[in-house]
Amino acid sequence: MLRKLEQADIDALYELEQKNFPTSYYSKTQLLQMLLEEAYSMYGIEEENTLLGYAIFLNSIDCQEIMKIAVKEENRRQGLATKLLEMEKRRPILLEVRESNTEAQEFYKRHGFQEIYVRKQYYHDNGENAIILEKK
Repeated sequence: MLRKLEQADIDALYELEQKNFPTSYYSKTQLLQMLLEEAYSMYGIEEENTLLGYAIFLNSIDCQEIMKIAVKEENRRQGLATKLLEMEKRRPILLEVRESNTEAQEFYKRHGFQEIYVRKQYYHDNGENAIILEKK
């Protein structure tokens, strides 16, 4: 089932966030603040009361930004990330992705995103570049 996330989802959301982004995960407090802020849209996809994936979107004045999309490793390649991505329709939509994360880059390019810029040494944990992608 695909639905908006709520405060009651915080523990499952935080656990999945840590597993998917071990060096750049949001704290539980940050995630809770996002759930409460109107500027963020957060969706989850679950099966049998287990959170399988989630998406966090930031609704800016002039664009939509994908903050995170993540799916449990054992549930990948089943179309779940695509369903989460399709929850927000505003355009343009932007995101950053690690230069080394070619799997994510390919996923977004299959869904109509184009590389528009490279932010040098963007990620603080290892100085890696960020690829900026956009869909108009």
